[in-house]
Amino acid sequence: QALQVSVDQLRDGQSIRYGDFAKIDLPLAPPDVQRRIADYLDRETATIDALIAKQVDLMNRLRERRQAVIDRAFVSTSEIVILRRHLVLNDSGAWGEDPTGADDVAVLRSTEQTVDGYWAIGDPALRNLSQTERQNTRLREGDLIVTKTSGSFKHVGKTTLVDNEVAEGGYGFGNFMQRLRLRPTMIPKFLWWFMRTDQARSWINLVATTSTGLMNLNGSALGRMEVPLPRDR
Repeated sequence: QALQVSVDQLRDGQSIRYGDFAKIDLPLAPPDVQRRIADYLDRETATIDALIAKQVDLMNRLRERRQAVIDRAFVSTSEIVILRRHLVLNDSGAWGEDPTGADDVAVLRSTEQTVDGYWAIGDPALRNLSQTERQNTRLREGDLIVTKTSGSFKHVGKTTLVDNEVAEGGYGFGNFMQRLRLRPTMIPKFLWWFMRTDQARSWINLVATTSTGLMNLNGSALGRMEVPLPRDR
């Protein structure tokens, strides 16, 4: 009983007096049994750790191969175009005011974007947006959302594609994000893949500016991005 009480106290983050902690019953085997147990655990965990290391190495190799496949897809015969010439919209989101509990809008943030360019929407922030903000930030299928401000080069520039499910969710997007809406001359999925190339990543790292510890990528810089577009055959 003393052991259970102590564990519960520790689990709940409560303090425990040394006198109570010292009363915890511990299973104590003879030294030779202790030694056998320790030796067994050394062997078994070493085997497991070696397997984990192999899996990590394999995953790293697969990531490198995957990145190479993405990069090679944009090296074929193509012309270089300026992104802004293929954009209908290139605008920032809005953060609005604190929620009121009535007719608030779920606003997506960069934390809902993975580094690999996918959505991870769990508990988006509820915000009180004006009617204009609500209309202007409503996401549409095919929009691309780019993180433009972050404390890490790893996250600035990460890009997610708004699919039908996200569009139907009625989400807005935050002021640390930039929306790109394309003309019919460029397919959203094509640009989404390009934003995941080393070429795009290098360019973003080059043009992103820093201030007060944050990396910033503005809409004007995004519009100047050079994108390899396949030529008509």
